[in-house]
Order: sequence, then structure tokens, then C-alpha cells
Amino acid sequence: MAVNSSTDSSSCGDGPGTQRELKSDSDIWRVSTFRTALPQVLATCAQSTLLLELGMMVGVPTIVIAALLNSETGLSMNSTQASWFAGIIFGVQPLGSVLSGYLSEVLGRKRSMMLVAVPQLIGWLLMYFSQDLLMIYISGFMMGFSIGFMEAPSLSYVGEICQPHLRANMCSLTSLNVPLGYLVMYLLGTILDWRTTALCSAAMPILTVLAITLVPESPMWLLRKDRRVEAEAALCWLRGWVQPADVRAEFASLQDYSEKSKMEQCQDNPQTRSPKKGQIYIEVPKNGNGPRLEEGRSPKVAQTFSEKLKDLSRPEMMRPLRLVVLYFFFYHCGGLTGLRPYMVKVFGQLKLSLDPYWLTVASALLQISGAVVCMFTIHRIGKRKISLVSMSACSLSVLLLGCYVLLLRYGQIDQPLVPMVLFATLFFFTNLGIGPVPWALISEVFPPRGRGMGGGISSGIYYLMFFLVTKTFLDIQGLLGLHGVFFLYGCLGVVGIVFVYNCVPETEGKRLEDIEKFFKDKKTDRVVPIN
Repeated sequence: MAVNSSTDSSSCGDGPGTQRELKSDSDIWRVSTFRTALPQVLATCAQSTLLLELGMMVGVPTIVIAALLNSETGLSMNSTQASWFAGIIFGVQPLGSVLSGYLSEVLGRKRSMMLVAVPQLIGWLLMYFSQDLLMIYISGFMMGFSIGFMEAPSLSYVGEICQPHLRANMCSLTSLNVPLGYLVMYLLGTILDWRTTALCSAAMPILTVLAITLVPESPMWLLRKDRRVEAEAALCWLRGWVQPADVRAEFASLQDYSEKSKMEQCQDNPQTRSPKKGQIYIEVPKNGNGPRLEEGRSPKVAQTFSEKLKDLSRPEMMRPLRLVVLYFFFYHCGGLTGLRPYMVKVFGQLKLSLDPYWLTVASALLQISGAVVCMFTIHRIGKRKISLVSMSACSLSVLLLGCYVLLLRYGQIDQPLVPMVLFATLFFFTNLGIGPVPWALISEVFPPRGRGMGGGISSGIYYLMFFLVTKTFLDIQGLLGLHGVFFLYGCLGVVGIVFVYNCVPETEGKRLEDIEKFFKDKKTDRVVPIN
């Protein structure tokens, strides 16, 4: 993992910085780079168990559909039922996602992540004990809900606990766990039956809760709730288990940024309702004239649902939301994500020389390899360049797969090695850039007071798109043929290359405060440097 030892001040998410040299009243005490980074890595690993489970849940339709599609014994699915099961996990995700955006602001990132274990455990157990397709559908519903429920708190957490020079690496580390979850699921599905696979998977929610209990809450969220003592303790833990005096400069910058965010929220949403017990509502006119906050006090703003929706219309919320949603759209096209639940069947149609089940394992290994390379290179190359390389390679692979299937259909070619190489290229380059980058952007591009809601909405739209591409994959294949599916998504991927080149800014190594200012700029529709 690449870790810079720059002497510049750097941020734990939202403040201008953690000093590489921490000054006390009498002397200078140096904290090693390793010690500073280690707790951030540990906290990210605890959060990443959620992403491991996510990969397992996204991968389970591949195993179940391969076993039950047109099965002659036991439970059986036809193609329509299979497409519904493949899609339901993604289709209900927005429900949990929107709810998580609200609860992650109310309950905090840590408690929200722990609550995810409940629907996950129910989903796995329902799948194991299922006696008909209805129970399988309900298990998929619970898994999809839990996927949505985890998105906002987990994405916000990493962005708020990590320093800028570590943030991209940590986000890549979290993304690495998704294909790792695919690998675990595909391995279990290859050596075990689908019911036993579900039972073994039920242990993961329990392990996740145990891991997350050991890490602190986000200091930024604690500051927004005026829990300053807890926020300071959390920051001390995350910066190497140091003393409060050793993080004094960074903690002060975090407080300043939190107060500034609250003041802006007061100006955007002046409170006219009667205050609740323990709350102080202060109206600050936009002309700057009016009541001032008492020293040491900060405003507590209670937003209604309609005010939260109005808050989304701000440029610094809508512009990054549009950016992330469009990125997700082109990722689904260039990355051919709709294929995943049907990989075993498609590999069989192409008459590949290896067993289709083991090919799914190989696909997961290739995605892990891409994620590892991304983790070690993204800080040096930058998100924008690595996205261009990734999108270009994926789109070309999908278009060439379309050409191969078309030639195979008319008997002009039969070289199983060709599609295997093209699929290998697709799986590797998907996780090299266009897979992890938009998730890293979510943890960076939204302002702190809207990060939970913005992350929840973005991930909800991501999975709604995932539902559409998986639900319609077999229908499009029936209408256009398998080669038509590849040509359609490959061409859309080419449009995605243009989008990345013209619209995706470089955020690597930038302070979150600078990124927020960038999206307030009216020129944000064009790619301009972030200072």
C-alpha cells in the first residue's frame, strides 16, 4: 500500500490536515508513518467486511441460477423466474439505501454499519431453509435491502477517517473486498451445493459485527453532533493511539470545518420552528447581519424531510450526484455487469474449454488482481487517468466479444482461447479503474452534511441500474442475440470514454474542503484543475 510521508498537512477526511510532525507545548514528538497509517488500515478493514459480504450477496445469484435454472429435480426456475431472482437483490437496494442515508446521519456511521447484520443473517438463513421459490425471493429481498442499508455509512466512514494521501488507497482496499467476496462465493458454490453455501455464508454477519465494535466512530460525525470529547478520542485512536495534544492542530481544523458547515446549513435552512429540548435554533440572515453564535457553542439544525430534499438542490450536491450517477451508468455498460448472474450459462454457450464453475472462480481472481493493482497505482496515476485506461480496455473487450460471437454463429471461427482472453481482460480492467473509482468519488465529492444522503442516493441509483441490466439481459439476448448484447454495451462504453475525458475531475490527493469548493464553482461542467 502506497503511503506518502509528505510534510504537507493532510486531512482525515474533512479537515485541512494531520501534521506529520505533531507539536506539544514543550517539544516535538514524531509519529512514524506506519503508526499513523495502521489504525486507519485496521478501521478500513473492519468496514471492509461489509464489502466482502456485499460481494458474496451479489455473487450468490450466479450459484443459485446455475443450479436451479431448468432443473429436473427439486426446486427449478425458468428463465423469467431466474431473471427476477437475479434482479431482485439489486431492485430493492434503493429502499435500504435511502433509509441508510437518513439513519447514518442520525445513528452514526458505526451503529448503522452494525445494524446491517440483521437483514443479512435473515437472508442467508431463509435461503438455506427455503422450500419454494417464494422463500428464495424473500431471501434475495433481505439481501438487497442489506446491501442498500450498508452503502451510506460505509462509504462516508472511510472518507471521514482517512488522510488525503491514504484515502484513495483505503477506498481501493474496500473495493478489493467486493471481488474477494465473489471469490469466496464462487469457491463455495463450486465445491458445495447452494444450500450449504448459504449456511456457511451466514457466519459472515456475526464476524462483521465483532470487527466493527473494535473501531471508533467517525470524528467528523461526532463533531457534527457536538460530541467533542468523543470526537477527539476517536481522532487520537485513528492517528496512532496518541494523546490529545498530539492531534491538537488537526482537531482544531476539523472543528473549524464542522462549524463552517453548520453555519452554511443555518443560512440555507433558517429555523422558524419551536426549538426542542436541548436545542438552540439560530437564524442567520444571508446578509450576515443577525445573531452570532456564542463562543464555544455551535448551531444544532433539525431538518425536515422537505428541507433535506431542498438541500439536495444545492450545486455542491447536484453536480457531484450527476457526476457519480453518469459514471455508474457507463460502468455498467463498459463493465458488462448484467452478465454476472448468467456467467455459467454464457460460458457454456461459448463452448469454453474449462469448467464454467471454475471459470467464475478465475473471473473473481482476475477482479481481485485488478483491484490490487489499482490500490497500489491510483495514488500515483490519479483517478481520471486510470478511469480512461480502464474504460477503454473494457469497452474494446466487449466489442471484440461481440465480433467473436458473431463469427462463431456463422461458423467462421471456433477458438475458445479468444473469448477467454477477452473475458480475462474485461474482468481485470473493470476492477482496475471503473469499478472502484466511482465509489471512491462518493466518499470525496459530497459535502459533509450531505455525504450520507448523497452516498445513499448514489448507491441506490447504482443498484437500480444493476437491477435493470440484469433483469433485461436475457430479454435483450433474445431480441438481439448474444453478439447484439455485446455490441450494445460496448458502444455505450465508448461513449463512457468521452464522458470520463470531459467530465471527471482529478480529486486524488485533494482536501475535501477544496473538492467541495470546486463543485460550488459554476464552471464545474467542464474539467478544470482542483487547487
